[in-house]
Amino acid sequence: RALTMALDRQLLVRSVFDSLGRVGLGPFVRAQWSADTAIAQIAFDRPGAIRLLDSLGWRTGADGIRARTGRKLAFTLIVPVSSKPRLSFAVLIQEQLRLAGVKVAIEKVVGNTLFDRLKNHQFDAAMGGLVATPTPSGVKQTWTSAAAREGGFNFGRYQNALFDAQVDSAITAGEQARAKAHYRAAYQIIVDDAPAIWLYEPPVQAGANARLRLGALRPDAWGMGIP
Repeated sequence: RALTMALDRQLLVRSVFDSLGRVGLGPFVRAQWSADTAIAQIAFDRPGAIRLLDSLGWRTGADGIRARTGRKLAFTLIVPVSSKPRLSFAVLIQEQLRLAGVKVAIEKVVGNTLFDRLKNHQFDAAMGGLVATPTPSGVKQTWTSAAAREGGFNFGRYQNALFDAQVDSAITAGEQARAKAHYRAAYQIIVDDAPAIWLYEPPVQAGANARLRLGALRPDAWGMGIP
């Protein structure tokens, strides 16, 4: 939670994408029908993050890095070399966390190595990327306790029984309004728990020949509706 508070995500997104990107709000994207932009976020509050770290016994040393019982508050962030935005974010995150007394080392890896490290849980932190499924039920594959097992995609091993229950209730609700209420509850739980920092939704662009009459483009299926 303190690390989330120490990061100015609005500034990070503006620095990388100018006005084209949007700050991530949780384990969903705005195009999904379950999206709720009113989910309470962990606000940027560097002084608050510093106070929280102080209260937990992480004291700043002469080198500017915090430590507790002889252990430095430091970790390695693995980043795929194929993603220029994530490389840029990593450098900016490194600097913003330094201001809170946290040391971040950046390790650049190729895509296959990143996936293998995630799959085998051989990382401190990672700049990952998720492609949302058209249905919000895809969150079960990436964030529930069931997905934290060997072979699952919950690489950070996040587990919260209340979150799991809300996701299961949403999937089996049978009516969209009820399902959306359960998804909202689930999203709030996981955002409050802060197992990850949802940084951004990248700008998505599509191009087509001017002779085509496209109409509206669906974000989950651009080809739908084209004669």
